[in-house]
Amino acid sequence: MRLWLNQITPDNYDKKSVELRGLMFGDRKCQGEPGYDEQTDEFVPDDAKQGIVVETIFRKAQMEHDYSGFYARLCTQIVRLELAMKSMKTVLTNLKFSQFRNKLLTNCRESFERLINTPDLKQEKDENEDEADR
Repeated sequence: MRLWLNQITPDNYDKKSVELRGLMFGDRKCQGEPGYDEQTDEFVPDDAKQGIVVETIFRKAQMEHDYSGFYARLCTQIVRLELAMKSMKTVLTNLKFSQFRNKLLTNCRESFERLINTPDLKQEKDENEDEADR
């Protein structure tokens, strides 16, 4: 999955988006698609696969600044697709039901906390606070 994600670019997104859907959601269909079965159990995404996708996209967005907008759109598409798999509309009130979005936000928060708690930044912050107190 990581290898596949490392190959996705804006130029091949249309082709790769179909593959991504298969990797993340298998052959599950959304409501309104041919082959959709309303009787299937409630959809629960694969936690491990979503974790890999979140970590990889997040890392790539940090390293490839020119493509960060593309990765943001990719994440938006994944959230929309996940909600559609759960037969939910893509509206603000339903975003809390997206497991992918929650993983992405948790990854962002943890990354920010690691950055803030690095020794160099902590020392710089303490020095700035000392100067402000004077």
